[in-house]
Amino acid sequence: MKRNCFLIIVMAAALCAACGGKDPAPVVQSIATRGSLGFWFHIDADYYNGDHPQGELVTLAEVPEVISITLDTPSISAAAAAAAFAGANKQEEQSGPKPPSSIVNLDCMWLGEKGTDFFLHLDRLPGPAWYYVAYRWDSEAGIFDGFLNGVPLRMPGAKLAPWVIAPQTVDFTLHPSVEDFELSGEFWSDGHIMEQLSKHEYPDMTARIGYVDPMPMDDVEHLKGELIFAPDFSKRGVTNSWRMEGPGVVRFEDGGWMHMESSEIDVGGPGDGHFVFWTPEVLPSDFIAEWEFQPLTDDGLCIVLFSAAGMNGENVFNPSLKERNGNFAGYIRGDINCYHISYFANAPTNRGRTTSNMRKNHGFYLVANGPIGVPAGSRDVHVVTLIKEGGHVRLGVDGKSIIDWIDDGVQYGPVLGNGQIALRQMKWMKARYRNFKVWAVK
Repeated sequence: MKRNCFLIIVMAAALCAACGGKDPAPVVQSIATRGSLGFWFHIDADYYNGDHPQGELVTLAEVPEVISITLDTPSISAAAAAAAFAGANKQEEQSGPKPPSSIVNLDCMWLGEKGTDFFLHLDRLPGPAWYYVAYRWDSEAGIFDGFLNGVPLRMPGAKLAPWVIAPQTVDFTLHPSVEDFELSGEFWSDGHIMEQLSKHEYPDMTARIGYVDPMPMDDVEHLKGELIFAPDFSKRGVTNSWRMEGPGVVRFEDGGWMHMESSEIDVGGPGDGHFVFWTPEVLPSDFIAEWEFQPLTDDGLCIVLFSAAGMNGENVFNPSLKERNGNFAGYIRGDINCYHISYFANAPTNRGRTTSNMRKNHGFYLVANGPIGVPAGSRDVHVVTLIKEGGHVRLGVDGKSIIDWIDDGVQYGPVLGNGQIALRQMKWMKARYRNFKVWAVK
């Protein structure tokens, strides 16, 4: 396909940085399969989620049925709306309207045939402040990079499936908070993007996007009290009392390994084929869990769910709770509460993610993020350590802390206490586990 250069014809006056109630300004330009865009935008206060969120859905730049760039931070009611939206539009999410979100989410979505999107989930976007956003793409090669204040939002070299951008003249609409919008037929270099940062002072987003050295997690052993759960995966039937939700297949291998994978990798829609494997033990509020983990595929995502119980404190196996089948909506917006942390994340829908994320449910609230735990492409055996002491939660990989967060019991509701623990994999993932142990905290 011939790659057209962009013709930039600005049909409005300079854009104002303050919202001020002004109407969006149209910008007519041509767009093609390869190019870049960038702009500044301003927020007047902190954006954050929780029971009393600050923020709103703002469409920063948009061409209907072609591209939409939004900033979103609504309330828990929007989380319920998002679940309803997903159910009603399961087969049309790429081409349909933008659903509401329950997190701080900067999202660039290519609409239309085989569209793709590039989202950035944050626990907080500090304000008042200026932010510079840049994207570059080559849709035929499956390259789609993003930057926020010069910090890359995807690991270098990560590629997506190719998607379709029909070369055409388009009518961009920009939010009044957007300034210095630029569209180019060039695939911008990192240096070019950094050169655009001289106009405004801006927050350093390096740590929030995962680019920080993990701190040593060196106080684990002295916290270990009574050993309360230690299934021996070398013994037949050891997981008979566990519960599999979704099409997970478990087998046991030499060396005490439990191997897990999905039987439905190519079946169903994007929410199908994933699974959750629950342990039967109800753990105390304060505990230390540790296990060895070995990824066997490049693509996938692994999560630990913990402190899980029904909304009224029920055991997650209680038949009064709604049936769950591995689709994530049942765990993040269903009728259970839990925390969850992703320590391996390289799903085909979001390859090259730069963070490990911790969320609190019901509501799918992103409460903390940190650097990558287990890197994509690794085939090493890694030791995962999870410590919960009241509202203080830490997760480390190979002795380095990647999540360290204190639940204040206010912003996201009460601190979660006793509950069950589970291992979750997305359908593309094959992995194995051994030496799974849980101790009480001294």
